[in-house]
Amino acid sequence: MSGFMYEVKKIMRCQRGLLHIALVLLPGMVWLALTDSPMDNAMEQYKNEYEWYLEKVNGYCSEASSLYLEQEAERIVEAKQKQSTLLENYYDGKISESEYKKESREIEKVLEHQNGFEVIYQQYLYICENAGNRCFLQTNGWMGLLGKGTLNFILFLGILLLVTPVFCSEYSCQMDTLILTSREGRKSSLYKLLIMIAAVLFLSISISLMEYGFYRFKYGLPNGDYPIQSIRYFAESNKSISLFGAYLSIGLLRLFGGVFLAIFLMFVSVLAKKYALTLLIGAASVILPYIGLSKTGIYRLPLPLPFLLGTDFFAGDIVSSDALTGNEKIVFAQVDTITLFTLLSVSVFLCFSAALWILRCNSNKWQLKSRKRR
Repeated sequence: MSGFMYEVKKIMRCQRGLLHIALVLLPGMVWLALTDSPMDNAMEQYKNEYEWYLEKVNGYCSEASSLYLEQEAERIVEAKQKQSTLLENYYDGKISESEYKKESREIEKVLEHQNGFEVIYQQYLYICENAGNRCFLQTNGWMGLLGKGTLNFILFLGILLLVTPVFCSEYSCQMDTLILTSREGRKSSLYKLLIMIAAVLFLSISISLMEYGFYRFKYGLPNGDYPIQSIRYFAESNKSISLFGAYLSIGLLRLFGGVFLAIFLMFVSVLAKKYALTLLIGAASVILPYIGLSKTGIYRLPLPLPFLLGTDFFAGDIVSSDALTGNEKIVFAQVDTITLFTLLSVSVFLCFSAALWILRCNSNKWQLKSRKRR
């Protein structure tokens, strides 16, 4: 165990691993708070009025809630018409000021929550398109938590800076030669692999829990057992999964994406033996596909990137229409379950193979030969 603790001390203190972890967690929280904005601004702007109606229809759209919303819509439309007529009569001198104020107060009571009603009615129209798997709920928190298929650059940079020096520092001071001649060389490489995997898992889990706490505090995360299709972003998804189940699944995929990236970086560092070259290849393996490929292409490649994104594994087909011609084009073709498990299996195999190759390259060759002779 002393060898393991020595590697922990070397990575976390000498190579500033703890500093890199802190630089991910602290700025990550600040960046999240500064850049976050609700997907539905009206839902937050008229939160009290919206929640007043939401209490009456929360959950699946029943006949009673549908009837209530339709009647409320008619009542508000009639009140607006009366308000317009009342104002015309007052300016024409057909009614006195006292009569105008009295009737205006009655109309204002009807229109008191109209802004919140417009928000809930838009949600009602969306739910009516497929009432079997969509529910009324406050969606801003879940949409922020599940993400919009964007890359967490702070986490990505943190993993890049944390993992790259692990083997590159050995090559820069020619420590690898000494390790190869020692009996514990293979164990040293195994310890490095285990420490990096644990550090990346800690980093990813901390980010995930931090995001959960932030969105739960700011917007609330109610009704986690409702279907994922209750959020517009996942409207066409064919996955039968709840909102909280999707959060856990996406979180696990991102955990694997972080581990995949860490093993890939260590593989490249052992192969290239140069710090700058490893950083360049590691960054290019994520950034170039992210900016250069379509989402459909990204989610079909056995790379760390699709798992780091995670969200669109549960999204449906995304279609855009040309404003001039009206032709529809599929921007993203959804990932079916078989494709997901195939991609995951291939990626796990690549990680396992890369880890074995790293251990072999950092093992004493005479020990390997003696094992073969035995």
